[in-house]
Amino acid sequence: MEPSMNNNTENLHQRKVKLQRDKGIQKANLIASGFQFIKTFYTLLRKVPQTDEEAKKIMRAYMEEVLHGIFFFGSIHAIPVKPEEFFPDGHHEDFKNIFPEPFEKYNTHLPVRTPYSVLLVLVVKIKSTGNMNEILQLLTETNTFLQKPSPTDNTVWNSNDYCFDSTVVSQSYFKDPQTDKGSEMFWGASLACKGKVEREILIYISCIKAWNKAVAYAVHYAQTGRAIKFPNYVYSEAFRSGRRNNSPYESIPPCLKCVSLFHNIRFIPQSEEEHHAAWPYGNCAEAESFSKLLNTLSNVLDDVKAVINGAEEPFTQEMIDFVANCQKSAAQKLKSRKFLLTEDWHFFGCCTG
Repeated sequence: MEPSMNNNTENLHQRKVKLQRDKGIQKANLIASGFQFIKTFYTLLRKVPQTDEEAKKIMRAYMEEVLHGIFFFGSIHAIPVKPEEFFPDGHHEDFKNIFPEPFEKYNTHLPVRTPYSVLLVLVVKIKSTGNMNEILQLLTETNTFLQKPSPTDNTVWNSNDYCFDSTVVSQSYFKDPQTDKGSEMFWGASLACKGKVEREILIYISCIKAWNKAVAYAVHYAQTGRAIKFPNYVYSEAFRSGRRNNSPYESIPPCLKCVSLFHNIRFIPQSEEEHHAAWPYGNCAEAESFSKLLNTLSNVLDDVKAVINGAEEPFTQEMIDFVANCQKSAAQKLKSRKFLLTEDWHFFGCCTG
């Protein structure tokens, strides 16, 4: 039995060594991709005309939100990353002097969206005409910079290495049947954070704070077969990034989870039966997109129905009974990653845009 026991001990040791090595690689990728995102976003931000103090204030808030989000995800990583570790050669002091709040609040305040969702808002603002093709083109160009660690480094991260970009973006709008005019487009991004625990935490936070409560209701109760039904004439189209082969975004059908959650949406293209989803409910870009639409268009929100056991009924405030459960689940996950959660549930950022 001794040789067998020795072999088992050696195998266990090798597995532990490999696990630690893999975690070390994940931490290095998180640091590298975090710095690359900060640098790319800061460069993009400086291209935006800041004509008055209000515009400067908004742009500053975007940069602070990106920094805070990256620092937050670093702090709850399996091997925690400190804010200064994201900056080479001590450059963190420059950012800390200009943007002190993210450095002070990353482990006491929760983000309300991912850094990529903030980037998406900025891109839409830059392409202020709302032209869909122009928005997707600028996103494609920006993704290229996110994927390259530096101008002199030809290495490009694959989708499993890079930690902060979204694979899919989605836009939705309402077309008024009386005038046949479409509303503005409301853009959303799939959850851009690495790790099962991190993704679960962000979905809980989104249900508590970020998403429209009708969308949060559908996501939270998805496993019980509940859903929400939109009024007629709401359209949605999702686009998958072509980052793997440096190609443009491509239009894709919704996954079956989105179809089951959000009834009566006119998806473009229509859903395909084989388009199953391995990701959790709420991961998709449509959740953020529809939330923005409902938060802006009260006439659409007023006509949203809850679907319970196949029956429709008006969506009411009384149905928002899930927040406490989301807080409890999020708290357990956050405490497992040693986040300094308080009873007051402090959030960083206000979902502007």
